[in-house]
Amino acid sequence: MKKIGLLLTIIFLGIILLGCGKTKVFGGEINVYTRDAASGTRESLVAIPLGVGIAVYLTEYARRNKAIYVLRILIDMLTGVPSIVFGFVGITLFLVILKSGGPVIYGGALVMVANLLPVVIRATEESLLQVLKVYVMRL
Repeated sequence: MKKIGLLLTIIFLGIILLGCGKTKVFGGEINVYTRDAASGTRESLVAIPLGVGIAVYLTEYARRNKAIYVLRILIDMLTGVPSIVFGFVGITLFLVILKSGGPVIYGGALVMVANLLPVVIRATEESLLQVLKVYVMRL
């Protein structure tokens, strides 16, 4: 049973990472689900390392000054913005202002990364602060 689960996981991850939307292998609703999964995976592959890097910098290396304080407030505010607002701003930015005639999927992916980034930054920052407190107490 574990081998079947592992095989299905490998097949599903292969479809997600390679993207089955380029070919007409599957019909019906499976294209929608795999494109959603592929989009979410690609978004996470960009947003999570970037967010963790920013959080580590803000927690460990950044000096405690007014600019960092304002940046943290802005990140907290962006965490509470609904995704529909990000979508409207993304449509305005990528379609109207930049007049991108190319694939709109890249603009959508950037909007989704911008939507996920503040959440990843705050969660990682809080986790690092808690781990550091526990680590300092044990010394």
